[in-house]
Amino acid sequence: MATQSGYYAILAGFISDGVFPARIRYTSISLSYQLAGSLFGAIPVAAQFLLARAGGIWAAVAFYSVVVLLTLACVLAIARRKRGLAATDPLPAQSTIESGVR
Repeated sequence: MATQSGYYAILAGFISDGVFPARIRYTSISLSYQLAGSLFGAIPVAAQFLLARAGGIWAAVAFYSVVVLLTLACVLAIARRKRGLAATDPLPAQSTIESGVR
């Protein structure tokens, strides 16, 4: 549970900081969050199925390794996209420190 709360603590800031253009940001973040929860919420069920079918833990270990690699690839793609959108977004997200507001 502690690792999951740590993940959710940085998720909103990471995604809202320039992943989507400002005009569609709220809808895009909500849609992607809900779709990811629906699609990937079954990962533990799939791992349990692999454990029961394979008779050992190595199928589940391989499955979770693929999930981790997919997650890493997606995080890197989002980071690259954030750099690209920062130059083209007419309403870039600015922190209060950058804008001079205190």
